Amino acid sequence: AASAATHTLGQVPVAVHGEVGLLGLATDRDVERNGWIYLCFCPEASPDTMRLARFTLSCEGAAGRVTGLDLKSERVLLEYPIDARAAIHMGGGLARDAHGLLYLGTGDNCPPIPELPVDQRPGQTLADALATSGNTNDLRGKILRIRPEPDGSVSIPEGNLFPGGEGGRPEIYCMGCRNPFRLSVDEAAGDVWWGDVGPNIQPELRIGPNGYDEVHRARAAGNFGWPHCVG
Repeated sequence: AASAATHTLGQVPVAVHGEVGLLGLATDRDVERNGWIYLCFCPEASPDTMRLARFTLSCEGAAGRVTGLDLKSERVLLEYPIDARAAIHMGGGLARDAHGLLYLGTGDNCPPIPELPVDQRPGQTLADALATSGNTNDLRGKILRIRPEPDGSVSIPEGNLFPGGEGGRPEIYCMGCRNPFRLSVDEAAGDVWWGDVGPNIQPELRIGPNGYDEVHRARAAGNFGWPHCVG
């Protein structure tokens, strides 16, 4: 910090296409002791997958000077499939709270089109956010909330949207998101904040809805509407 110099600690092998690559980073609350960081990325060996993984930073000396990123330390916490034909709106934001929980924002995987993406015809999945954001059994278009465990596994905290996985994936905290690519947690209040850009509706089509951008505050688990409603 004194020299304002930057150093490359390591290079994670990622697939770069559309809007994926290495999308999110968060440190563990106890990173000074355990050296753990969390990364959200598209693995080079699996370009149709998004992965949330924990890595360990290599340190040396009594002061614990960080010397590198140990790629062999990877522990995969979560993976979910994506449609790699057009990997747009992929989210990737990571945040942590005061209780050791980790939050991941995932996008709807639907490229912008000049109307609402609710096309449920066969072969039109890239224009159907009902299949992602509006689907309780799909992890895209969501904010996920998990508890990373020391052994590299995860557990599900109380208060998520589908307790015990009844009616939907238990990792889901918020659904109905378009592209929560950055989010933050108010550690004092426990609220989760994120912004969502509005749909790309062409006014001359006169089909609505208007393309309202949104700022969300989640005080508790819930459905935030996309693509059923905006604004």
